[in-house]
Amino acid sequence: AASFVPVPGLLRRAGRCGGHPGAGARRRADDMLVAFDLTAKATSYAHLLSGGMRRRLLLARALLHRPRLVILDEPTAGVDLELRHDLWSYIRALHADGTSILLTTHYIEEAEALCERVAFIRAGRIVAEGPPEDLRERFAAPRLEDVYLRLVGRCARRSCGVSAFAGCWPWPTARCSGWCAAGARRACRRCRTSRGPGTESSRCPLSRE
Repeated sequence: AASFVPVPGLLRRAGRCGGHPGAGARRRADDMLVAFDLTAKATSYAHLLSGGMRRRLLLARALLHRPRLVILDEPTAGVDLELRHDLWSYIRALHADGTSILLTTHYIEEAEALCERVAFIRAGRIVAEGPPEDLRERFAAPRLEDVYLRLVGRCARRSCGVSAFAGCWPWPTARCSGWCAAGARRACRRCRTSRGPGTESSRCPLSRE
């Protein structure tokens, strides 16, 4: 359908599929065209849009029904700076209207600017979670980016002393105090604890020193 229906038609169809009557779907589609600055593309087709405009259209269609919970997976990845700030403004307005938003992003400044609570994930586990200001205070860091580097980035890997292929679970301390989930009987070079591929050892003994 995207190849044969212009952008407004796609949004109206999405509105009708979501339960809006014809006139309601048309009004809501027009609102989203304005909100995401797509009015200039009213005669264009989705497959002919640029990457940034296509991202706007996808978000407009996803938010057309005023969902109570919105899950955004890296919504600003690969878009230009102007569009990123436009999306930030719309996300803030959406949240101010009472919508709960779960946002995943690799842009730490984005999480710091938009999120009331932030969780850092490494190897599939949450290593720290809380409001940005609390995380900065807890780790004595001026920016949330510094917290990320200590918990998840290269600083964390260096502090554990684990080789890149070992799969250890590092924490931002001078010694390994995490769970070593080393594969192929490779373990953290500090604690040397491993029970075999894909298993978790007992907590590193160095953490008790």
